[in-house]
Formats: sequence, structure tokens, C-alpha cells
Amino acid sequence: HTGMRQAKNVGPHKYKDEEVQLYLDRIHFYDSTSLGNVSSENEEKSKGFCTLPQPTFEVLDKLVKNHQLYIPYENFALHFSPTPQISVEYHDIFQKLVVNKRGGYCYEQNLLFISICHSLGFITTPCT
Repeated sequence: HTGMRQAKNVGPHKYKDEEVQLYLDRIHFYDSTSLGNVSSENEEKSKGFCTLPQPTFEVLDKLVKNHQLYIPYENFALHFSPTPQISVEYHDIFQKLVVNKRGGYCYEQNLLFISICHSLGFITTPCT
């Protein structure tokens, strides 16, 4: 049995605009060579703060594709950590998958993705 800390809040989390921008940089959202070229007047400003994209089908399509390409499934934390513990706290997941550029378990991936979508203005409903 692994140690898993429960999230304090249930439901989509809203990240700050700066955090959403870090996520978009992590998945190469503004990189014109990545899949699904979403036109944006801010494309050339990757790695700097840009206007966040509007919640459209094209944006969602690119988010899904790029998230899958750049944030892999990973279970190293349980196998190679002296103290195996997985957190489902929003801050911890963001730190691991975005800031530390690691992959994560399906529930880490899903919590991050639904929260990013919610933060961008998509209507989201988590499945339990």
C-alpha cells in the first residue's frame, strides 16, 4: 500500500494566470512546430507571459494532444523513492509535472488537466 495524501478541495482547481502560462510553456503550446497550430498573436513570445488562449475546440484539441506528447505517464515515485508517497494536492502535482518537468500517474495527469482547462474558462466536470 502506498501513502497517498487526499486533496483538501474536491472539484477543479483554478490556477493563477502565471501558472497556466508555465503549463502552456511546458507542453509547447505556442511552438508552431508542435501539433495543431493554434493561431495566436503571441506565438513568438513563448517562454514569456502571453494572453491566455480562449476556450475553443481548437485550443482544447491542441491542449489534449500536447499534454499527451510532453507530459508522460510515470510511476517512478513509488519504485525509486526511499519514502514512496503520491500527493494529489494541486500544488504538489503542478510542482512535479510542470515545474520539475516530470510525468505522473493518471490521476495526477487528470487533476492537472481538468484544472488547467477550468482555469482557461472551459466548463469542466470531474468524473468519479
